[in-house]
Amino acid sequence: MTKTFNSNYALVFYDVNEKRVNKVFKACKKYLTHYQNSVFRGVTTPSKIMQLKKK
Repeated sequence: MTKTFNSNYALVFYDVNEKRVNKVFKACKKYLTHYQNSVFRGVTTPSKIMQLKKK
């Protein structure tokens, strides 16, 4: 029996008002790896992507 793992690779880029940068940064950091300035990337599941969108 083989296990199936449902995952996606996500790239997130953001451009927000200065007041919201820290909030968006912290939310993205919980789910993905910080790559460069306002760019995050990493392997994630569809449910985690949905959770990130809500935050």
